[in-house]
Amino acid sequence: MFSIFNPKTSNTLSITESDHSAPIKPGQTILDAAISAGIKFPNMCNVGECGSCRCQLIEGEVKLNSDISRHVDSTALQLGYILACQSQAHSDVKVRVPGLSKGDLGTKRFKARITKQQSLSDGIQRLELELDSPIQYIPGQYAQLDIEGLGMGRPRNYSFATPGDKKGSTTVSFFIRHVPGGEFTDWLFEKNRVDSNIQLSGPFGDFCFKGQQPQMVCIAAGSGLAPILAILKQLQNEPQPPRVKLIVAAAEQKDLYLQHEIIGLQSSWHNKFEYIPVLSRETESTSWRGLRGRVGDLLDGMTLGLTNSEAYLCGPPAMLDQLIEQLQSEIPEKHIHYDRFYDRQSLRARKDTNLASAKNEVIDHG
Repeated sequence: MFSIFNPKTSNTLSITESDHSAPIKPGQTILDAAISAGIKFPNMCNVGECGSCRCQLIEGEVKLNSDISRHVDSTALQLGYILACQSQAHSDVKVRVPGLSKGDLGTKRFKARITKQQSLSDGIQRLELELDSPIQYIPGQYAQLDIEGLGMGRPRNYSFATPGDKKGSTTVSFFIRHVPGGEFTDWLFEKNRVDSNIQLSGPFGDFCFKGQQPQMVCIAAGSGLAPILAILKQLQNEPQPPRVKLIVAAAEQKDLYLQHEIIGLQSSWHNKFEYIPVLSRETESTSWRGLRGRVGDLLDGMTLGLTNSEAYLCGPPAMLDQLIEQLQSEIPEKHIHYDRFYDRQSLRARKDTNLASAKNEVIDHG
């Protein structure tokens, strides 16, 4: 399966069950080739850390530029799953891309208008959009938002914050965290943008409810609460939903948002539902009587009862790295599901680490 040899001078990318194809120039990754050809291939970080460009190699051989195990475990690797941004073709290749191949919900491009912009905390807003046609998605998935003429470079990825409708929804919402210096969020947070036009592409991603264990341990920070809430709202009216432990990490009390919605979920849940907010910077002089500290530092001391659980984690990379390592001692890797949320600072730091750990492996699937 693994080999090293000289690649052809040029190869061809084709996406199974679609009419998409593209030439792959020497030195290009599969993702670079797709984007150069105008294919709306899901992507975000381009350094192998977000997992947005995960796809399945059906035919051909590729070289991996870095370790992709954060998003592709050994079992998935054997099945041909790769990250397009870290894969260089050593032959003509055929891949299956969620959203671009038949059998998926179908990635589409929508014209959208901002209908609501609500402040949830100092640094997070709820953005509600009205689409020109219905979109179908699975709670936990995300969309790409773009604004022509803003100079964003590439679209921004945001998880749907509501479960939507199985028949399709024309109204969607997102939780947007302000990243100072970010073209999109600086523009959005500058003033009220209601009635502004946005382009939306989606849905993307495979983060969703798996339903493999009787208990869910959900840990979210910042805007990472969006996909978790969407998944929980999807299960809210189920007659026998799983038991839930929801841990929400924030800096101070003022950074906890939508607690009324969480408490509403808790009160209507047809099973045990435990809500645990954790504050990392709340001073001892305040009225706060809950947990103080970083979730990763506190996790070992919590009596969570993780037997027969699956974990759903959404938040910044550093937090998730620590949590995943800790949870693996009690929860099998296949039952730990996560979605890392990146900004330009975290991606810049990851890029340096990724380049330093680059490998020279070739995967052959045919």
